[in-house]
Amino acid sequence: MPMDTIKRISAIINRISLYAAYVAGVFAFLLIAIVLAEIIRRTFFNSSFLWTFEISSWLLVAFAFFGMGYTLQSGGHVRISLLTSRLPQRVQTWLELILALIAAAMFVYFTFFIFEGMVSAYQMGETGTSVLEPPVYLLWAAAVVGMSVFTLQFVGIFLDNLVKLNTKELHTDE
Repeated sequence: MPMDTIKRISAIINRISLYAAYVAGVFAFLLIAIVLAEIIRRTFFNSSFLWTFEISSWLLVAFAFFGMGYTLQSGGHVRISLLTSRLPQRVQTWLELILALIAAAMFVYFTFFIFEGMVSAYQMGETGTSVLEPPVYLLWAAAVVGMSVFTLQFVGIFLDNLVKLNTKELHTDE
């Protein structure tokens, strides 16, 4: 596969992660708005929405899952580089390439497992415990989408390192 094609695929994956991060931002905004509305209602009207805890919990989960891919892309996840930072750049790139491939394979499995949970929740007609009784499969769907983007981002990291291995800069760095 030509390097230009690999770079384009990686750019598409990065864009998908960015769009998922925007959706995560919407979820965060909705979470803040719901909690703020709950505070106002309790403070001034001495009553509560009966669904605030459940929906805010769901929004928090959706926020986390949708933000995982972009966090990975931007290097925001915890990394331990005490040993790897001392390796030559080419070895670091190979190591990251291999680990990204392993992680992508692992998260394909996890995504499939979560997808099965979503299908099961849909088939069983599971609903939440609040008065709204939201369908539980929607929460699972958010996890499936977020985990899919996260998995794709590992593929993007794999492709980025593949491109890096084929650049002249890396070969002269040793």
